[in-house]
Amino acid sequence: MLDARTFRETRRIQLANGPGMTIFSPGTESTATCAQSFVPETAVVTVADRKVVAKGEAGKSPFCPNIAATPEGDQVWLTLEGHRPR
Repeated sequence: MLDARTFRETRRIQLANGPGMTIFSPGTESTATCAQSFVPETAVVTVADRKVVAKGEAGKSPFCPNIAATPEGDQVWLTLEGHRPR
């Protein structure tokens, strides 16, 4: 987490190696869904207390260049890159 004025780190939330794209829950902004850049994992973090409340496998791709949520906040969509079925 960064201070918006100084851009200095104020706190670190422990996630898998390489947190990347992040989206906040629409409307309430009570959770943040973070797709990892180097491991195929997605984590949900509560904004108020900054705790990881859920984790899930994001396919087999270690890179997620895009993330979006439905307006209702009941679904999160990811695009995965770099995985080719064998």
